[in-house]
Amino acid sequence: MGDFASQSGDLEAMEESAIESVSLKHVAREAAHAAERVVILRMLERTEWNRVRAAKLLEISYRALLYKIKHFGLRPARRPAPGRDRFGPLDWA
Repeated sequence: MGDFASQSGDLEAMEESAIESVSLKHVAREAAHAAERVVILRMLERTEWNRVRAAKLLEISYRALLYKIKHFGLRPARRPAPGRDRFGPLDWA
């Protein structure tokens, strides 16, 4: 068994190496991307995936929104079947 001083020294060295390997810039970037993805997805759902309206409400360009949708891999949940809208069948006759 080693003495307490050598064990605590190893623990401090491990903590220091773990702290040194964390990039605050990387953590902040990942958190910002995650928050941005959630906000964009919620706005798209709120506008029923009307990307022009979503871009205006988010106060970004339409092209920027298209880029972010592709970058985050966002997809609509499901489209209604042909002859149906989100409220039910389309009976025009």
